Amino acid sequence: MLLIVLFPFLVFPITLKTTFQIATPKYMVINGKPTGVGYEIFQKLKRSLENRGIDLVWDGKFRNMEEIQSLLSSCKIDLFIGMSKTKKRMEKFNFSSYPLYSLSYVFLTRRGIRRVKKILVVGGTKTESLLLKTAPPKQFNIIRVQSVDRAVSLLDSGKADAIFYNSMSLGYIYNQNPLKYSIITHFSGKYYQFVAFSKCLRKDVREVLNKAVFEMLKSGEIKAIILNFALWNYMKPANYLIFAVSNWPPYEFTDGERWFGIDAEVVQKLFKELGFEIEIEKMSLARTLESIKLGIIDGTFSIPETSDRKKYMYFSSEPISVSVDGFLYRKDRFREKDLYTPMNLVCGYVPGYAYENVLNQETSLRLIPLSSIEYGVRALLAGRIDILATNKFVGMYYVRKLGEAEKVSFLPVFGKDYYYVALSKIDSYHKDILMVFSKRFEIFKHSREYERILEGYGLSYEEARIM
Repeated sequence: MLLIVLFPFLVFPITLKTTFQIATPKYMVINGKPTGVGYEIFQKLKRSLENRGIDLVWDGKFRNMEEIQSLLSSCKIDLFIGMSKTKKRMEKFNFSSYPLYSLSYVFLTRRGIRRVKKILVVGGTKTESLLLKTAPPKQFNIIRVQSVDRAVSLLDSGKADAIFYNSMSLGYIYNQNPLKYSIITHFSGKYYQFVAFSKCLRKDVREVLNKAVFEMLKSGEIKAIILNFALWNYMKPANYLIFAVSNWPPYEFTDGERWFGIDAEVVQKLFKELGFEIEIEKMSLARTLESIKLGIIDGTFSIPETSDRKKYMYFSSEPISVSVDGFLYRKDRFREKDLYTPMNLVCGYVPGYAYENVLNQETSLRLIPLSSIEYGVRALLAGRIDILATNKFVGMYYVRKLGEAEKVSFLPVFGKDYYYVALSKIDSYHKDILMVFSKRFEIFKHSREYERILEGYGLSYEEARIM
């Protein structure tokens, strides 16, 4: 869970041992001194834990991942900073509640290589498992090595065509000589690296470490380390989330730089309060859903929950907004009772929404597909259509924008639907994030501040209330 609990100082000083990995730039030696992303996190964590009665020490060794896992399994070290989860690893180790950062998978090739045949991969890693699953053995020759440094040596000598590994390591190598190499993205999505704990490590000690990790994320220390190594294009701190939505006022819309709208304001405000930084991209719904399936982006919001979407997304337990779907009509042309038997009325609608199936079954209507709700509102006001099937709040947003609110009324026909925040199922960490968000929103939706957000978009709390 992401809930932060204040733990007391440990009564007795405790010494915890870790080791470093042979993995540039997570752990490396420059000018005879250790450095790297993982090393800097180790240093920050060490200083934080000193005030909690814990002495975090390095055993002075650089090891490969297989050796590290063996030491953790036998309780010869207490933790390792920077390990991704697999089912086998989760059986052998405990992991921090909060990841440190997210990575993706990429290929590093020599510039000019046209056909990749021989691929280098570091043995004993999650990356190796993925490559073996996705690269047909008849098509590729997989070469297993013990370290990224060895892989680079073989690539440079022409004994292989590409290295398959995480974006942090290969992005760093690419940055050193961008004229020599090329980076190719592997569309298998992002993944997280955590602090891995030995099963021998006490639960109360793990909880202290969890709190220290979250404080590093929230304070921006991990982000600063990533930026210091010029790796922002290849990795992100674990509290950095990418959402994608399309223009859907008054829920969310953009001027090209900032995002506005009821849901956009709530999402940006509450995630910031919870210690997260979010980026919102403009994207069609179809592309958004496909990107979430692949793990390329983290999630979306203002989206109804469906059984199909639940296969690859977690949904907030608390909806963040409601839609009321029905017909907009001009009051000078129809009375509400006329719409209960809408014989031969010309009905405009935008294809792709849930009520389309219901409309197609209504033989008394003449259906006209439209490109957008805004175009539909203009067509309604101009008399080119009789009624417009739409979400009430979206339709009325455009009516008010045109200054015609007195001319139009709305008849609810299709009932209510609820909109949620959703995150991909790439890691159960996302489920925990949504649980905390839902609890925070449950409180916020009863606040005067939430009412002011609604009023800013022409909605009253009563008509837009969720439950």
